[in-house]
Amino acid sequence: MQDGKLTKIGVTGNKTGTFAPRPGTQANPWKIGTPTDTDVIAYLDGTTLHIEGSGAMKDFNSGTPGSSPWGANITSVVISSGVTSIGEHAFTNCGSLESVTIGSGVKSIGSSAFAYCGSLTSIAFKGNVPALLVENPDAGWTVFCFG
Repeated sequence: MQDGKLTKIGVTGNKTGTFAPRPGTQANPWKIGTPTDTDVIAYLDGTTLHIEGSGAMKDFNSGTPGSSPWGANITSVVISSGVTSIGEHAFTNCGSLESVTIGSGVKSIGSSAFAYCGSLTSIAFKGNVPALLVENPDAGWTVFCFG
Protein backbone atom coordinates (compact mmCIF):
# COMPACT_ATOMS: atom_id res chain seq x y z
CA MET A 1 0.00 0.00 0.00
CA GLN A 2 1.29 3.44 -0.89
CA ASP A 3 -0.36 6.87 -0.57
CA GLY A 4 -3.78 5.45 0.34
CA LYS A 5 -3.77 3.04 -2.60
CA LEU A 6 -3.95 -0.71 -2.25
CA THR A 7 -2.15 -2.64 -4.97
CA LYS A 8 -3.42 -6.15 -5.65
CA ILE A 9 -1.41 -8.55 -7.74
CA GLY A 10 -3.38 -11.45 -9.22
CA VAL A 11 -3.33 -13.87 -12.08
CA THR A 12 -4.95 -11.31 -14.39
CA GLY A 13 -2.30 -8.68 -13.71
CA ASN A 14 -1.95 -5.66 -11.44
CA LYS A 15 -4.98 -3.77 -10.15
CA THR A 16 -5.00 -0.62 -8.08
CA GLY A 17 -7.96 0.57 -6.03
CA THR A 18 -8.73 3.03 -3.30
CA PHE A 19 -8.15 1.73 0.21
CA ALA A 20 -11.01 2.52 2.63
CA PRO A 21 -10.06 2.44 6.33
CA ARG A 22 -12.10 0.18 8.59
CA PRO A 23 -15.21 1.92 10.05
CA GLY A 24 -14.82 3.15 13.61
CA THR A 25 -11.21 4.21 13.24
CA GLN A 26 -9.98 7.77 13.58
CA ALA A 27 -9.49 7.84 9.80
CA ASN A 28 -13.07 6.62 9.19
CA PRO A 29 -15.16 7.45 12.31
CA TRP A 30 -18.81 6.66 12.89
CA LYS A 31 -21.01 9.70 12.30
CA ILE A 32 -23.40 9.91 15.26
CA GLY A 33 -24.51 13.54 15.46
CA THR A 34 -27.99 14.98 15.23
CA PRO A 35 -29.48 16.78 13.39
CA THR A 36 -26.35 16.62 11.20
CA ASP A 37 -24.62 13.25 11.54
CA THR A 38 -21.13 14.65 10.94
CA ASP A 39 -21.36 17.08 13.90
CA VAL A 40 -20.43 14.30 16.35
CA ILE A 41 -18.13 11.39 15.54
CA ALA A 42 -16.94 8.29 17.38
CA TYR A 43 -13.92 6.07 16.93
CA LEU A 44 -12.13 3.30 18.77
CA ASP A 45 -8.58 3.33 20.07
CA GLY A 46 -8.17 -0.22 21.31
CA THR A 47 -11.13 -0.73 23.66
CA THR A 48 -11.53 3.01 24.39
CA LEU A 49 -14.31 4.78 22.53
CA HIS A 50 -13.70 8.48 21.81
CA ILE A 51 -16.70 10.69 21.08
CA GLU A 52 -15.86 14.13 19.67
CA GLY A 53 -17.41 17.02 17.84
CA SER A 54 -19.83 19.82 18.47
CA GLY A 55 -23.48 19.18 19.25
CA ALA A 56 -25.84 16.40 20.23
CA MET A 57 -25.32 12.68 19.90
CA LYS A 58 -28.17 10.79 18.21
CA ASP A 59 -30.43 8.27 19.98
CA PHE A 60 -30.03 4.56 19.38
CA ASN A 61 -32.69 1.85 18.98
CA SER A 62 -34.06 0.57 22.28
CA GLY A 63 -35.49 -2.54 20.64
CA THR A 64 -32.11 -3.77 19.39
CA PRO A 65 -29.59 -4.57 22.15
CA GLY A 66 -26.23 -3.13 21.25
CA SER A 67 -27.64 -1.12 18.33
CA SER A 68 -24.79 1.35 18.57
CA PRO A 69 -22.06 0.63 16.03
CA TRP A 70 -19.24 0.07 18.56
CA GLY A 71 -20.71 -3.11 20.05
CA ALA A 72 -20.47 -4.39 23.61
CA ASN A 73 -16.70 -4.86 24.12
CA ILE A 74 -15.62 -1.29 24.88
CA THR A 75 -14.06 -0.81 28.33
CA SER A 76 -13.94 2.99 28.51
CA VAL A 77 -15.55 6.02 26.90
CA VAL A 78 -14.14 9.55 26.64
CA ILE A 79 -16.61 12.24 25.56
CA SER A 80 -15.15 15.60 24.53
CA SER A 81 -16.37 18.97 25.84
CA GLY A 82 -17.98 19.91 22.50
CA VAL A 83 -20.58 17.15 22.77
CA THR A 84 -23.82 18.48 24.35
CA SER A 85 -25.84 15.31 24.98
CA ILE A 86 -25.49 11.54 25.18
CA GLY A 87 -28.10 9.71 23.13
CA GLU A 88 -30.70 7.27 24.41
CA HIS A 89 -29.41 3.69 24.63
CA ALA A 90 -25.95 4.83 23.50
CA PHE A 91 -24.17 2.24 25.64
CA THR A 92 -27.01 -0.19 26.45
CA ASN A 93 -25.65 -3.72 26.98
CA CYS A 94 -22.01 -2.65 26.91
CA GLY A 95 -21.24 -5.23 29.58
CA SER A 96 -17.46 -4.65 29.53
CA LEU A 97 -17.75 -0.87 30.00
CA GLU A 98 -15.90 0.09 33.20
CA SER A 99 -15.38 3.87 33.05
CA VAL A 100 -16.78 6.95 31.36
CA THR A 101 -15.33 10.47 31.24
CA ILE A 102 -17.94 13.06 30.32
CA GLY A 103 -16.82 16.45 29.00
CA SER A 104 -18.04 19.75 30.42
CA GLY A 105 -20.35 20.45 27.45
CA VAL A 106 -22.70 17.52 28.14
CA LYS A 107 -25.96 18.89 29.56
CA SER A 108 -28.19 15.80 29.25
CA ILE A 109 -27.97 12.04 29.20
CA GLY A 110 -30.65 10.14 27.29
CA SER A 111 -32.89 7.46 28.70
CA SER A 112 -31.17 4.13 29.35
CA ALA A 113 -27.86 5.42 28.02
CA PHE A 114 -26.02 3.13 30.45
CA ALA A 115 -28.63 0.38 30.89
CA TYR A 116 -27.21 -3.08 31.56
CA CYS A 117 -23.62 -1.90 31.95
CA GLY A 118 -22.87 -4.22 34.86
CA SER A 119 -19.11 -3.54 34.92
CA LEU A 120 -19.44 0.26 35.03
CA THR A 121 -17.81 1.50 38.23
CA SER A 122 -16.67 5.04 37.37
CA ILE A 123 -18.28 8.08 35.75
CA ALA A 124 -16.18 11.25 35.85
CA PHE A 125 -17.80 14.59 35.01
CA LYS A 126 -15.49 17.37 33.84
CA GLY A 127 -18.28 19.93 34.32
CA ASN A 128 -21.57 20.09 36.17
CA VAL A 129 -23.49 16.84 36.54
CA PRO A 130 -26.07 16.78 33.72
CA ALA A 131 -29.70 15.79 34.09
CA LEU A 132 -30.13 12.03 34.19
CA LEU A 133 -33.34 10.43 33.00
CA VAL A 134 -34.16 7.16 34.76
CA GLU A 135 -37.45 5.57 33.73
CA ASN A 136 -37.52 2.12 35.34
CA PRO A 137 -34.83 1.30 37.88
CA ASP A 138 -36.71 -1.87 38.93
CA ALA A 139 -36.01 -3.46 35.52
CA GLY A 140 -32.45 -4.38 36.50
CA TRP A 141 -30.73 -1.28 35.15
CA THR A 142 -27.66 0.20 36.74
CA VAL A 143 -28.88 3.37 38.41
CA PHE A 144 -26.64 6.29 39.31
CA CYS A 145 -27.76 8.80 41.94
CA PHE A 146 -26.02 12.13 42.27
CA GLY A 147 -26.81 14.53 45.11
